[in-house]
Amino acid sequence: MQPEHAVASEIGGIQSEIIAAIAADELVCPSMPWVSLRVREVADPIIKVANSPLFRGVKEVDNLKIPITRMDASYTYNLAVGVPMEKLYQ
Repeated sequence: MQPEHAVASEIGGIQSEIIAAIAADELVCPSMPWVSLRVREVADPIIKVANSPLFRGVKEVDNLKIPITRMDASYTYNLAVGVPMEKLYQ
């Protein structure tokens, strides 16, 4: 099996598990304070990078809308994925 097909089938399997858990009312959603703290953990480094000399604009960034447009969505996505991964291995 090619790697692309393996990833696609794995995603399909995860999707099926999530749909089954929702249908069986077994999916437990995290509380909002926990979610907001996790989002903030990822948002802070993204905002810090957006304010760095490489991406700095005239105004200082204080929200996530500006970094996504200033740094490109794919770069922001890589940061959003990379930050938790970095903390995982510390």
